[in-house]
Amino acid sequence: MRTELEVKYDILRGDYYRLERKLEYYESGKAFESLKAKYEKEIKKLQNKLSMSESSYKRMSENNNKNITENARLRRIISEKDSELQDAIKEYEGMLDEYKNLIDELRRQINDLEGTIKKMSAQLNRDYTNSSIPSSKDENHKKISNSREKSGRLPGGQKGHKGSLRRPMEPTEPVIKLVPQEVTENPEDWEEMEIKRVRQVIDAHMEISCVQYEAHAYRNKQTKQIIYSAFPANAVNEVNYGEGIKALCCLLPSYCNVSIRKTAELIRSLTDNRLNISTGMIAGLPKELKDKTEEDRKEIIHRLMCSPVLHSDATGIRINGEKWNIYVTANDRDAVYTLSKVKGVEGIKATPLKNYVNAVIHDHDRSYYNEEFSFKEHQECLAHIIRYCQDSIDNEPELTWNSRMKKHLQWIIHRYKEKNITEDEREVLIQTYDEILDTAEKEYRLHPPVKYYREGFNLAKRLKAYRNETLAFLTSETELEYDNNLSERLLRQCKRKSKAVISFRSSESTETYCDVLSLIKTADQKGINIYQMMKEGFSRTR
Repeated sequence: MRTELEVKYDILRGDYYRLERKLEYYESGKAFESLKAKYEKEIKKLQNKLSMSESSYKRMSENNNKNITENARLRRIISEKDSELQDAIKEYEGMLDEYKNLIDELRRQINDLEGTIKKMSAQLNRDYTNSSIPSSKDENHKKISNSREKSGRLPGGQKGHKGSLRRPMEPTEPVIKLVPQEVTENPEDWEEMEIKRVRQVIDAHMEISCVQYEAHAYRNKQTKQIIYSAFPANAVNEVNYGEGIKALCCLLPSYCNVSIRKTAELIRSLTDNRLNISTGMIAGLPKELKDKTEEDRKEIIHRLMCSPVLHSDATGIRINGEKWNIYVTANDRDAVYTLSKVKGVEGIKATPLKNYVNAVIHDHDRSYYNEEFSFKEHQECLAHIIRYCQDSIDNEPELTWNSRMKKHLQWIIHRYKEKNITEDEREVLIQTYDEILDTAEKEYRLHPPVKYYREGFNLAKRLKAYRNETLAFLTSETELEYDNNLSERLLRQCKRKSKAVISFRSSESTETYCDVLSLIKTADQKGINIYQMMKEGFSRTR
């Protein structure tokens, strides 16, 4: 049996023999010739390809050189065009900036014009219904709607209805008894009955009474002294006018706004030219009445200072072309007019409010909130606020808070007039007021106010900041009115006077006018006969 070594030897010997034969094959060159014959065709193909590649390379190289040259030329052109394009871009960017600035300027001008139009429209649309402008300045009043159905009947008394008769008077002349002509001709055929018809003719005429006092001279027989009897206090000059004439001549200019010259003409006409009173005498009558009634005005001021609530307002007038102000301080029984050169805190100091401590009703004048005053409560005029809400409604139709606030304030006033608001309802009314102002704040975030019309936005801020003063009449222990119409009505007299005279002559005469008007309006509010009050004032001694 053969060993493992012998087996390996046989294998190695076989490998050696094969390798020896292979070496002889390669050394003899037969392997080269075989390989050369095998790959000769492929070499020729590759050589042909190489030749073709070289020629193709040559052509491509030539084309590449041409392309490089063309590329350089194009690069130069592109560079030149790019430079031109950059210059054009810079030029157009400059023009674009100019156009943007022009567009921004035009947009700003358009916004300014639109805002100006809105502002002017708001001013043109303002009247007594949506602002503090008095109705007397509105030339064309809006038509007042009437919900009553038209009956087609003429105005005046209607058949079947009891008429409103004129009030008869006690006869001042002998009664004239009318007898029919038939009775006059044949009295024996007629008898008089208890039935009668009565008609009165009432007329008025001005009577003149003239009392002449004669103070004769008396001489003492022993001393030769001459004496005269003293004249009455109202007989100072040779010719004097009585209290009735003075009261009428003072009442017409001060209360009826009749000029002094026309007052003299009216008196002359009423007396058939028997009284020819000078304009100088008429002009001095208010000063005389003022001096004689000084204590009365002090008493009026004292009563006002003790009043739990006072109304206050001011109006502008002109004195010798300069702007002055007339303040009114009043309640439902007394009124005082005060003249002031300035408005604001110093103007209020000139009125009885300087030392007043109770509740004050006024328009939204922040001077009343100055720390120099010690008012217990403030009530702002809701009539003005409702008109300002209407102004916002007219000029900000995209908002809802303004119409809601107007209706809510009107509802509060309606409930307040009924005098039966419960504590719970009062809390609900105040809460709704606050909710409406919250809505206003949200709406103004979505629709910011423009600089040309900020009245609505400012009104919302004011109502929030002065909520307690706006709704003071709801929460106060003192019975307050919700508007300042009393002051407005009292100042209307001054506005009519200023329209009549255009400009007062001096501050002294205007101050006298205010003092006399204080007496007249106080008497008027109390139902006192103004003419008799002025006669009584002129009858006093200084």
